[in-house]
Amino acid sequence: MKYTTPAVLLLSLFIAGFSSCSVATSIQLDDPVSGSVDTRVTMDPLLRQYLGDLAEIQGPRVDDDASFFDTAALTAGFSAAEGISLTGIVLEAPETLRILAQFPDIQRIFPEDISTRGNSVFHFQRSGNTGTLSIRVDARNVASILEMVPFGSDPVSQTITGVFQSGGDEEELKEMLVWTFEEYASAETIEKMIDSAAILLRIQVPGRIQNVDGGIRLSENTAEFSIPLLRFMSLNPPLEYAVRYSL
Repeated sequence: MKYTTPAVLLLSLFIAGFSSCSVATSIQLDDPVSGSVDTRVTMDPLLRQYLGDLAEIQGPRVDDDASFFDTAALTAGFSAAEGISLTGIVLEAPETLRILAQFPDIQRIFPEDISTRGNSVFHFQRSGNTGTLSIRVDARNVASILEMVPFGSDPVSQTITGVFQSGGDEEELKEMLVWTFEEYASAETIEKMIDSAAILLRIQVPGRIQNVDGGIRLSENTAEFSIPLLRFMSLNPPLEYAVRYSL
């Protein structure tokens, strides 16, 4: 049995730090707003075992070498999206998926509605010869991210949706994750994994970086942001990052 790919991707995102950088996304801007994105997701063995057990409850036994990534569902999801288009999808291994996509305007990757208009996840601003790309994820615009994802009624999808709808205290979220995976590792082990978990985002801009807020400058034109797992899940306070560079 396969889960809808977006649901698995987001759950993988939640526990990315369980195996170093199991979710890494690189965005390359060819000009201030258009560009491409390259994401590689490697499913941690603990997550794979959890999903396998969950799948067997709902259907037949899952083969050890089967993949939980449904590339057909992912392709269909991108086809329905207006702000981003799929250029390549590669199942490098049963546990590793690479997604390549491009976008005409990074500010319009996610759908807008009356509550998110003017509050996009990505925002570009020009001031003279300086450009600033800001990233903000809060309780309002995270809904636009979820709207792009065709969640199903399975327990994984419902758990993900519930987390974003409720947000919550980071310690409460940690307790939820420890409870979820308590059969697969000790509480101490899981807590250490969660505390060190982070989502890696790299952005290559078309100019020389002047300053990075909330991250580091890897090179003259590349910034890196390491987003703590629990901060991403709670959004309390909202996530805010920025990179300023010469045009």
